[in-house]
Amino acid sequence: MYLKILGRLNLLINWDKSFVLASITPFGAQNSPKSTQNQPSSTSASQRDSGTFGNSLTSSNNPQYGSSVEYMALMSKQSAARILNKTANFFLYSYYSEKEQYTVAVAGQDRFILFLQLLKIRQIGPKLAVQISEFFDSVEEFLNIVAQHDIDSLAKVPGLGKKKAALLVWHFSQADGKSFLESQQLLGADMNARIFQDIINTLVALGVKTRQAKDIVLAKKQILLDSINNGEKDIGKLVALILKDMKR
Repeated sequence: MYLKILGRLNLLINWDKSFVLASITPFGAQNSPKSTQNQPSSTSASQRDSGTFGNSLTSSNNPQYGSSVEYMALMSKQSAARILNKTANFFLYSYYSEKEQYTVAVAGQDRFILFLQLLKIRQIGPKLAVQISEFFDSVEEFLNIVAQHDIDSLAKVPGLGKKKAALLVWHFSQADGKSFLESQQLLGADMNARIFQDIINTLVALGVKTRQAKDIVLAKKQILLDSINNGEKDIGKLVALILKDMKR
């Protein structure tokens, strides 16, 4: 279960050595530092000691400061420091078990897609998945490290270690993980992702098998990027371009 919010990261409170409790105000909502700090239950000692934080939505209606709506969630310290006081797309993921409940926040769709993939690995829970998805400068850097089987670099992620890093590399060498890795390398987790996917869908509609369509686009990625960067966005023309190039 997750929620997507376009909002601003306003307040950070230390939670433990790896996480902060972050206050996220949805874009367009009123907010004031005083009303944010007056949330009485956001950092109670019992919550911190038990490691639980299940209710991510808080609000206040103070006549002196006006109304505010906030989402409180755990974020990695590295990510929070990078986007403090900035507006971004936040993905809030709530986790519930008999032992604990909490909400984590991941900033950026590409990192959240990686976060969801990491949750498929049995030994990696939401908190560790957040740490991994937010640790590297970009998702592309992470993908390159995994593709190179660089366990030492992966093991630098707090809480991962070499044993789980090796498990992570193994996951991305298997069918589901390998398919994800290849698709993300293809799409580049950038603004051209939708165009590439539309090209793949068009090739499939023309009778090409999905696996083959992905391989074709991956092989012709540079030709497509050159054309897109020159202003060509018409899917039909881009498909015709790679088909013509294949006939050479």
